[in-house]
Amino acid sequence: MAGPGPKIDQRHRIDASSWLVGGQWVRGKSSNVKGIRYEYASKVLWVEFKSGSVYSYHSVPPHVAKGFFNSGSLGRYLDKHIKKAGYAYKREA
Repeated sequence: MAGPGPKIDQRHRIDASSWLVGGQWVRGKSSNVKGIRYEYASKVLWVEFKSGSVYSYHSVPPHVAKGFFNSGSLGRYLDKHIKKAGYAYKREA
């Protein structure tokens, strides 16, 4: 993961506008997710797991990426709103 992270507001949630536009890796607060990154221009959401696996999810709209980033449970949100929603994905590492 590289680069500084986005601003965090008083409730410890991310200022998603800086994260969405910046395309920076941000640490995941999860037992399974190490980091997440969103590329606004290409609508690609990257998820790095603590196991070392990295997946890219394609055509993910900004509101879904923002919801994932701000969710209380990254794993549950990923499963329900991204995996089960059928976004195309690719294992990158």
